[in-house]
Amino acid sequence: MKKTISVIAAAALALTCTNAAFAESRTANIMNALGQDEIHIIYNDTPVTYEDVKPVNTEGRVMIPFRAALEAMGATVDYDDATRHVTASKGTKTIDFTLMDDTINVDDNGAKSTVTMDVPMIIVEDRTLVPIRFMSNALGMQVGWDGDTETVVIADYDEYFANVDSLIPNIKKLQSIEGTDFDVSTADVEVSSENEGTTTDFKGSATVNGKNSASVDGTMTVTSGGETHEMPTKFIYKDGTVYFSFDAGEELDLPITADQWYSLNIADMYGAQAADLMQAASQSDSSDVAAMLKSMVTTEGDAKFQQITNVAAFMDSLEYVDKCLKVEETENGCNASVEVDKKGMEEFLGYPLDMYDDVTIKASVDYTDEQANSTLEFSFALTGGQKVSAKVTAVSKKGEGGEEITAPENAQDIAELMQLISDLNGLTA
Repeated sequence: MKKTISVIAAAALALTCTNAAFAESRTANIMNALGQDEIHIIYNDTPVTYEDVKPVNTEGRVMIPFRAALEAMGATVDYDDATRHVTASKGTKTIDFTLMDDTINVDDNGAKSTVTMDVPMIIVEDRTLVPIRFMSNALGMQVGWDGDTETVVIADYDEYFANVDSLIPNIKKLQSIEGTDFDVSTADVEVSSENEGTTTDFKGSATVNGKNSASVDGTMTVTSGGETHEMPTKFIYKDGTVYFSFDAGEELDLPITADQWYSLNIADMYGAQAADLMQAASQSDSSDVAAMLKSMVTTEGDAKFQQITNVAAFMDSLEYVDKCLKVEETENGCNASVEVDKKGMEEFLGYPLDMYDDVTIKASVDYTDEQANSTLEFSFALTGGQKVSAKVTAVSKKGEGGEEITAPENAQDIAELMQLISDLNGLTA
């Protein structure tokens, strides 16, 4: 069921890209916490709250009450009032220290070590505050600081994704049905956009070969001011970058020909999370959703506020897609389908999507022993008048794979094309 994960992930990503914050959701919890004028602590997607003493910033380090902080991060805390000794355990790690001592003992599944804090503990209103980065790192978690929102971000992705299966029972039901994995896909692609009197349509055929490459050949038709122009267009997706070429010379009298390729990095346009998701979905060797989610995130270095909010939004979307997912076993395999519309989204969100006149996302996969037929459709209309719709119909089969899809050499960055168009507009203004 490898392809199923890709289709479901694509539907969830499309929903995530509507920038909806689900009511009473992970995303909403994070954003609501940022409205207060103080230092914020976010553990995975949960704001850490304090009843009395708030976090303080001293010498460039955020200090927090030790018990509340450790318990909020899922640690079990024991405190001996007589000796002022603290023991905290989380997973295979245990740390112990004495309040106001700068030395911490770490036991990582039997491997013992001692570390010294670079900032001493402090007393505020009879509460002992500890450096949050040091404590989190000692327990094996990522920590980061987002200066724009004054937020400490703490991430433990192993714990975060551990219970994802319980959130997506319908997806797990689909995964439990015996299926066949397919290696080669062909697809028909249709995309249409309408904005301020200009309509752009694309129709073409695609080949997906291997785990992380695809090519599309088709025709782009632009209609504006009563004139219609058709341009042969090609796209190649390879390792997180989209390459494209089109021949506009004869139609629009522009110095752009089919032998010139341009490149667009997915992370630059849609954000690193979209690029990571595409990479994870395409390279996944199993239908393990938790493993796919883990492959989306960076677990080295500092935790990133943008990453945790993007993951929270995707988790919200994935859970909502599961609520809309229908799975039926058939005589020769199974059928899975999901459909999301504006009304259903508003009911789930608990508030109106005022910026959209319409939102629709549909995805379906029909499995047999021989092949998988899948369809992904989405459309949205903004209140300002812009409309976008797309439909991809694919057939996937077993195979050794066709000719390798390679990235074109000497492709120019899309910024150069934008500059060329800008210069030409200046000349004709």
